[in-house]
Amino acid sequence: MMVWVGTVITLWELLIIRDGRTADLVQVITQVPSLSPSPEVPSRGNAGGSKAPTPEGQVIRRPSVPQFLQTNIHKEGVEAVFQAARLRWGVLIRYRIRNASDRPLRMESGRILVRASGTITPFALVRGMQGSTSQTTIPPRETEVGVLTIGTITDAIQVIIPLFPPSGTPIVLEATFSGISKLPTNPAP
Repeated sequence: MMVWVGTVITLWELLIIRDGRTADLVQVITQVPSLSPSPEVPSRGNAGGSKAPTPEGQVIRRPSVPQFLQTNIHKEGVEAVFQAARLRWGVLIRYRIRNASDRPLRMESGRILVRASGTITPFALVRGMQGSTSQTTIPPRETEVGVLTIGTITDAIQVIIPLFPPSGTPIVLEATFSGISKLPTNPAP
């Protein structure tokens, strides 16, 4: 957990135990919304429209409003998809990071940086591994999904996630979204 004290960020590790008082909290933080963008989803959410047949068999293109913006990244054995959606109270960014390499990659939540309109902004992070129980490492050929929430509505957001191999330089994933304030408001996840 990141707590802002003035201009200082403090990092805290929360340990949740199962007893009668924390069951609701455990349920909330372990349920990660599914991230299932298909390859047919256009990059950055710019859908070209939907087709509807007319009685005469002609096809009319109806413009569709994108519900989210999407960025795909392929870098040094990592495949990542980021989707940004506008909520009533802020912005939700879903991510899916697949380690297609043969080395484990460490992801440290304290080193993730989020900027809203150029200013470093606080965020909440929920991480979930698919097929592994590791909290910090994405093993080879494994996938991690997660959600970042930002409590402000802004037009531009930049997310920077460094991944650390056992040796060498980090792989830096950078997803930039603009036009978020023009997206329709989605219901809370």
